[in-house]
Amino acid sequence: MQSLLYGFLGLRYNEGNMTLDPVLPFNTTSMSVKQLFYLKSKLDVRFNAATLTVTPIALNQTLVLVSGDGTNRYPLRVGRPLTLPLGRITVVPSN
Repeated sequence: MQSLLYGFLGLRYNEGNMTLDPVLPFNTTSMSVKQLFYLKSKLDVRFNAATLTVTPIALNQTLVLVSGDGTNRYPLRVGRPLTLPLGRITVVPSN
C-alpha cells in the first residue's frame, strides 16, 4: 500500500498541504485510490497517462487544488469530480 500511495500516487504530506505527483507503472493505463483522507476529508483520486481526477466524497472544510506552477486554484465540491492535466498538484485548505 505504501508503494502505491507514496510511489505511484506521489503522495507527500507537507506543512499545511498535501501534494500528489502521480506516475503510472509500466503497462498500466490508469490507477485509482478510494477514500484518501486529508484534514478529516475523504477524496477519491484517479489518474491515467493524461489526466488526474479528484472527487471529494466528504469535506470537513473547503479544500482547493493548486496547479503545479501555483498559478491556478480550483475549489473542491462534494460529489463533483475535478480533472486536471497529469502533473503535480497541491491540496490546501481554502483561506
